[in-house]
Amino acid sequence: MNLLILGPSDMFHLRQFVRELSVRGHRVHVVSMKSQPVPGATFERFAVPPFSLHYPYRWQARWRAKVRDWFRRYDLVNVHFLADWGIDDESASRGRLSCYVYGSDVVHVASLPPPPQRLAQVRKQLVRCAHSVAVSGVGFRSTVASFAGIPPDRVTTLTLGVATQLFKPAPSKTRHPVTVGYFKGFEPVYDPMLAVETAALLLHRSPDVRFEFIGEGQLRDACQARAKQLGIDSSIRWLGRLPQTTLAEHLRRWDVALFTSIAESFCLSALEASAAAVPVVAPAVGGLNETIIHGQTGVLTPNRDARTLAQEIHGLLIDPERRRLMGSTGRKRVLEQFQRGPCMDRIVRHFERIANRRARTPASPRQAPDGLARTEAQTAPAEILDR
Repeated sequence: MNLLILGPSDMFHLRQFVRELSVRGHRVHVVSMKSQPVPGATFERFAVPPFSLHYPYRWQARWRAKVRDWFRRYDLVNVHFLADWGIDDESASRGRLSCYVYGSDVVHVASLPPPPQRLAQVRKQLVRCAHSVAVSGVGFRSTVASFAGIPPDRVTTLTLGVATQLFKPAPSKTRHPVTVGYFKGFEPVYDPMLAVETAALLLHRSPDVRFEFIGEGQLRDACQARAKQLGIDSSIRWLGRLPQTTLAEHLRRWDVALFTSIAESFCLSALEASAAAVPVVAPAVGGLNETIIHGQTGVLTPNRDARTLAQEIHGLLIDPERRRLMGSTGRKRVLEQFQRGPCMDRIVRHFERIANRRARTPASPRQAPDGLARTEAQTAPAEILDR
């Protein structure tokens, strides 16, 4: 296939997506409003073409002509995270359009500013005129369908999957300090401050426990300041953003992985912890109910409060056999259902079916509004779903 992917080129999932497609021999071109090239693909930063013999139109018409060229040149155009690309029903009718919806592009989290109303309408129209709409988890299908006003059966579940050769248990159990890890990053939607408060309460019960906080984000400095205020900073390692290989090395040494998200559309990170045979403790929100099996691969708490989370982590730390059983069950589940290779094979087969269909079946043939003024803030994920 000859694919065009439209999306933020610095997004983890997009980059993994491109890598898996390219190693399978597909030609991938990425157009992004970000500036980072993507390994495995040719790359272009989005811009409306200048006036020329090929584009002898006014600015808005040149934009539309460029979009029409996309659908003429590529077997499939895939929008990775909903944004305003100037795609409407007329342009999509010239080719094949698929949308991969993540979470923060359709769900408004109270702690974040809402998107402009016009951008929300553009996102809805993208979903409506797509030939294929995909999400990572089963539970998120109805959310996307309700958002766009389409039947739930028009939304397909296509999980990216876990690199189980990378995220795997330690080859042997070596002695190390009892460690609880957090690796969702420091954006408001992940509520990292709750993780700090949980650490403080757990350390009152188990002062020898050590914590590793991995990631970057706007709340990192505030979290470090709060840890110092609580007198627990010496028990926490702040590791910043790590490459996948290094992250996996740290994760396999953990005894428990902690998540404190306000919202999750799926949470592939929880499955990465399970792949490393690490039990997970998290609040029962959104996609975490799908990626964690309560009592089998981890513990889901009914309340998003530090006391409950600390209590459940403590219960696991004092019961090594329960941790071992949860870890092995989690690893087995990921190997059976969520391995990267088989998951990507399903995605590729789905893309091939969509690209080869001739009949067009959009949900709503309404014209999208004219394009928005594009800014990176409008197109970058608000980190519900990046990992």
